[in-house]
Amino acid sequence: MNEVKSRLPRQVFTGIRDSYVKGIQSIYRKDGTDTTSIGSVGTIVPSRADRGKGILNLRADTRNMTDFLIDVFIGGQREIQNGDDTVFPGNKTRLSVRVFVSDKVLPYLMERAEASAIDVEAMIKINNANRVDWMVYLGYNSPTRRVPKEEMQGHTEFLRSIANIASNPREIKEMFGTTISAGYGIYTFEGSESVERINQLGTSIGMISPLISTTFGYDTKSAEAVITNPGNVITVGLKGNVPVGFCAIERTAIEVENYGKLKIAELTDVVVANGITHGPHYGDNNGNNLYFALTTSALTHMARAGEQNEYTIFGEYTLTHKTAARASAHQGQILCGILPLHADVGGKLTTFAAMSVPNESLLILKEAMR
Repeated sequence: MNEVKSRLPRQVFTGIRDSYVKGIQSIYRKDGTDTTSIGSVGTIVPSRADRGKGILNLRADTRNMTDFLIDVFIGGQREIQNGDDTVFPGNKTRLSVRVFVSDKVLPYLMERAEASAIDVEAMIKINNANRVDWMVYLGYNSPTRRVPKEEMQGHTEFLRSIANIASNPREIKEMFGTTISAGYGIYTFEGSESVERINQLGTSIGMISPLISTTFGYDTKSAEAVITNPGNVITVGLKGNVPVGFCAIERTAIEVENYGKLKIAELTDVVVANGITHGPHYGDNNGNNLYFALTTSALTHMARAGEQNEYTIFGEYTLTHKTAARASAHQGQILCGILPLHADVGGKLTTFAAMSVPNESLLILKEAMR
């Protein structure tokens, strides 16, 4: 598991903001990098697909704190609107920032966002039995990056159609069994074990990494880093010793001001041969449920380790194809929002569904996969 320390200046968190401009410039980093799915913590940096992206690790539970989060976002939003590059290099057309707020100030956040033409795209409930907090995706797309109304309606109707899919152990076991019966091997392990385990399977990291790099636009080094990151859960799908599928769960612990240590885990970089995704290839390999099997195995690994009570677990699934979101519904994941033209998959900007994995759904997966 990765540990992420805050890089935000202390005075920003405590509300002593010397000036609005200084506060913005301390958070937006032209020279920053975004090398993981969860992304930069404490700063907003340039990311793939012409985005600015980051996590502000402050839990807002007052209006003043909430105003600050909105003000930070507006700084980048105005730059995109004005075609400026003071805090972002190049022509950015999307800003995506995750913030943390208490249930008490969530309505105020939504009110401020609406008044500022900021979209509240998704809301993921933090896994904490003692209080209700939210991780909220704030987003803004330039006019050239808007989803047509009819297309968004189609996404909404599809997601509504899968909302009532029930997760049950028997069906999960049968769906996973379809993959195994088709001759696929599904193998899950910790990223710290990747080199040894992959070699034991008779394949190599060099054979697996092109699945990731060609789909998500990573260079070879970055793709290999996903596979070997010791904080990740790794699942590999093989046909014989040929890699045909991959997924990761990126786990990290974030120090959040006014909260403490928060553990989050994102199901990410899911891909199967002959197709693309950020969830999976969505032909799902000729109806053999390969995407479902990959992600089910990875999630079950966390459940068997007893991590369902530790982490807030979520994923982002492209809606260009429907297999990913549908399979996620069968796993008991719940819809948290829609991220319009959020990222580039296979060279094309794609809209995603944000979904979360409740504790009880992980336990159902664990029971099914005994």
